[in-house]
Amino acid sequence: MPILLTILLILLLLIVLAVLYLLLVPIDLQVTGTLDPEGMTAAGGLTWGVAGLVAEHRQGDLKTGVSLFGHRFWFSMERGRQKPEGSVRSKEPEKPIASAGESEEHQEKKQGSSGPGAGEVIGMVEEVWPRITDLLGSTFRALEIRSISIDMTFGLSDAAKTGEVFGYLMAIRGMLTPVPWFSMGVTPVFDTITLVGTGSGTLRLNHPGTLLVPAARLLLSRPVWRMIRTRGTS
Repeated sequence: MPILLTILLILLLLIVLAVLYLLLVPIDLQVTGTLDPEGMTAAGGLTWGVAGLVAEHRQGDLKTGVSLFGHRFWFSMERGRQKPEGSVRSKEPEKPIASAGESEEHQEKKQGSSGPGAGEVIGMVEEVWPRITDLLGSTFRALEIRSISIDMTFGLSDAAKTGEVFGYLMAIRGMLTPVPWFSMGVTPVFDTITLVGTGSGTLRLNHPGTLLVPAARLLLSRPVWRMIRTRGTS
């Protein structure tokens, strides 16, 4: 009996910790990008507490991985493919020709049985629309912009146009000065054409566990299950 009681207490503790993790630990989305003469580099990460997903795109190469306790572990890389010069364009596959014995009516029935029509989909969306708006509203209420930072250097072919664009950008920065999470730095160059800079942003989803109820209401609604059964039988 003590062993069984200990196991039950451990399971109860794990359930409580899981609920607290869902309710209290936010989800952070970080995105950074750099534009320089060598090309564009972009990186992003989705972090939930001690774990997350990361991705990085640099000079045509994309790699993805996971982060755990602040350490990143890359597990895949996809290199950009470049077509060699003089490559022959592949021929498009020929469309299958219907046999003479297969009537047009039979073909239309086969095409119609592949899934629900547009009218049925629109009707389903109308039925679940209140639950969709409920989920979207809960998501937007839980979202929080943590930071947006832009630092750029630019120059146009005409010095007057460069000054005009610089004035517009300074006006935008002035309007957004009271916003605590926004910062922008701009450096104009009047004697050459250039565009380099860096940018970053962080978005936080607070209390992600609060989205479970509206998400469950949407997924367990009758129209959604009807569509799933239709897909399964087609």
